[in-house]
Amino acid sequence: MVIALLLTLYLPHNLVAQRSLSFEVFRETVEPIFIQPRGGHGPSISPCASCHINSGTPLKLQPLQETEDGQVYWSESQSRVNFEVVSKLVVPGQPERSRLLQKPLAVAAGGVAFHVGG
Repeated sequence: MVIALLLTLYLPHNLVAQRSLSFEVFRETVEPIFIQPRGGHGPSISPCASCHINSGTPLKLQPLQETEDGQVYWSESQSRVNFEVVSKLVVPGQPERSRLLQKPLAVAAGGVAFHVGG
């Protein structure tokens, strides 16, 4: 599932799409993947976000904001920084050459539930 959603951002529909990425698609479709609970880190704590916010990996995400009722989110400015980080790890129109897409975590996509570094 992760790969399928990420590909929606990176697979081109025309030549213009091959040369550019969409912040709106990233924010609405891809970024929420990073905060989805995947188990193993306690209730409603995403291992993707907790690791990639606190690490020095190439996929360094911005700290999360939290609402009074415990919902987490990134502000638009934080999402733009995340978009810039992710944009350096993909090759528009060439998912097979995109570093971010080479490590599927969804078991159904051939990945593993946990990965070491990247």
